[in-house]
Amino acid sequence: MKKQLFLILSMAFAAYSSGQQTITEAPAVKTDYLKKSKKQKTAAWILLGGGGIVSTIGTVIASNNVVDEIGSLFDGTHDAGYATGVSLMGVGIAAMAGSIPLFIVSGKNRRKAIAASVSIDIKRNYRAESFTVKSSACPALTLKLSL
Repeated sequence: MKKQLFLILSMAFAAYSSGQQTITEAPAVKTDYLKKSKKQKTAAWILLGGGGIVSTIGTVIASNNVVDEIGSLFDGTHDAGYATGVSLMGVGIAAMAGSIPLFIVSGKNRRKAIAASVSIDIKRNYRAESFTVKSSACPALTLKLSL
């Protein structure tokens, strides 16, 4: 019985294990990076705008209840409107701060998609003349592609 159980378990293990990964992902291409950049930038703008709106609403709520909050120091009663306003301000500021990394990553992905650069440079041109090597300056247009 033990031998049969060991045989069944070893066959099940062999069936579900493999030595090499069979699914390979294709490298990201220009269009993939551009799509990713656009989605990240859209999310960043939504976070920035939404955070600004929520922060403004929180500021209005807190400023309307600040007099009541100061009065509550003397009566002992607390108004929840001031705490709600301050909380909304904090959430809005956090959302606006969260948009900054998305803008940065979006720019990096866009630069990966547009990875060609053109530059004008002065290159040295070497040539052999009667048993000597002479050099001269030559303007050059350089196109660099990152692969």
